[in-house]
Amino acid sequence: MENFKWLVLCCVLFAMPVQATSLGVWPINPRIDPPESSTSIWVRNNSQDMSVVLQVRVLAWSQDEDTDIYAIQNQLVVSPAMARVAPGAQQLFRIVNRRGAVKVEQHELSYRVLIDEIPQPDSINQSTLNFQMRYSLPLFIGFADMDHNNMTADKQQVLEAGLRYELIDGKAPRLRIHNHSRLHARISHLKVVRPGQKDAVLFSGLVGYVLPDASQSWDIDKERWQLLQAAGAYLVFQQERRELKIAVK
Repeated sequence: MENFKWLVLCCVLFAMPVQATSLGVWPINPRIDPPESSTSIWVRNNSQDMSVVLQVRVLAWSQDEDTDIYAIQNQLVVSPAMARVAPGAQQLFRIVNRRGAVKVEQHELSYRVLIDEIPQPDSINQSTLNFQMRYSLPLFIGFADMDHNNMTADKQQVLEAGLRYELIDGKAPRLRIHNHSRLHARISHLKVVRPGQKDAVLFSGLVGYVLPDASQSWDIDKERWQLLQAAGAYLVFQQERRELKIAVK
């Protein structure tokens, strides 16, 4: 009976016209580092015939027990907080630190920028299915003071030194990555390196973020588990077009 209900629902959905707006958003990795006090995000409405109403918010972002936690904050404000964008037009949203110039922090402060498409009452009718689109961007501020002549290398050296991984045994085996550094880790194209053997890809594409002084874990199957059990194995991932190593805990 439940399967029949789902079948009926799917038939209804595919039979109805769908309204959704395609947006272009850039940059996708905004930052505010000392001594700056703001950053900007551009949003383009790629639709040729539909305007879109957008609401932009910034939430504080932390991680606890491998879980992302979001909270209301009042340090960063968005201007404008809401805007109507005409077909083919672009809108600039500024994210401003209310306290002025960002100060050097002991570790990065993490936020999420949420861009929500607000359904418009005048476009809602019984023959059209409206989807509310949401775009979520990471935002980091308060980059620790380092040698700006070699910033990327310095950042990655500090990050790599603070990363460790462990295997969590159980009914659902998991790979957990700990980040003891002052900077976030953007884990992508994760692979395991085994001495004398061919590198093996664990996950392709973006795996996820591990914030400073936090950890995250992912389910792994038996094949990946066995790869990570090899003597001398370690992990390698890509961040800012460079490969970084994660040693076993």
